[in-house]
Amino acid sequence: MIMNMRDELEDLRDDLKKSIKRRKEEASDLGEHGPHRRRINEESAYLRKVTRKLSGS
Repeated sequence: MIMNMRDELEDLRDDLKKSIKRRKEEASDLGEHGPHRRRINEESAYLRKVTRKLSGS
């Protein structure tokens, strides 16, 4: 199946949301860990960029 750019960005957005949620739950259960928190922040920043791109900004 051929996906267009918008479909790919929407899939990426959904995957990032799931990953961030899972990482935050793990951090809550296991405690804060520097590299883990850094990855959450990186994914959150990437999610904001993808969301802006999808909104046309």
